[in-house]
Amino acid sequence: MEKIARKSFLPILLALSVVSLVLLTSSVSAISPPKDTKSGSSLKQRITQRKKERGIKLDEVQRIRFESVCQISQTNIRNLRDSYVPIADKRSKAYNQVDAKLWVIIGGLKYIEFDTFGLEQQRTELLNKINHYENLYDQFNEVLDDAVNMNCKADVVGFKAMVETARIYNIQIRDQLNDITNFTNDKVRQTLAGITETLRVRASE
Repeated sequence: MEKIARKSFLPILLALSVVSLVLLTSSVSAISPPKDTKSGSSLKQRITQRKKERGIKLDEVQRIRFESVCQISQTNIRNLRDSYVPIADKRSKAYNQVDAKLWVIIGGLKYIEFDTFGLEQQRTELLNKINHYENLYDQFNEVLDDAVNMNCKADVVGFKAMVETARIYNIQIRDQLNDITNFTNDKVRQTLAGITETLRVRASE
């Protein structure tokens, strides 16, 4: 399980690093985290929400400068979005594999009447962390998609709000991935090691 986790975390972190470098030209103007958009919301509604959340103010010089480069930025963001999708798919598959293995282990332990309460709690907590990551990714992907599809020249403030929002989700995703890795290695892996040792001792008695 640790091997699977390490293999799956590396490409996603590298991809997020690339995203961070591309979006580095925009400094985050507000530290409050973005909120999930409403299901079925329109592009216009999402742009309005992100502008309100970020509270961006641009003077005329800044507006002209961002307007002159926004379409090039859209091309870069489109490429990053498209390259990120297969990585995210691999991550979901890896998480499903880990959960499936835990489920099989728990089932096997129950069969021999071994106490699985602690391991089941950790599996639930891990699933909650994974679900939180996947929601962050969905929001991140939506923001990138909106940034690509909007008329950036007609609404420079809206475009900058989208870019800043993407940066915040990028940071949150990175932190969540680290949290999942640490929890898997420090908690789940240690619990499995303890169970293995207990079974070994019992078998030798």
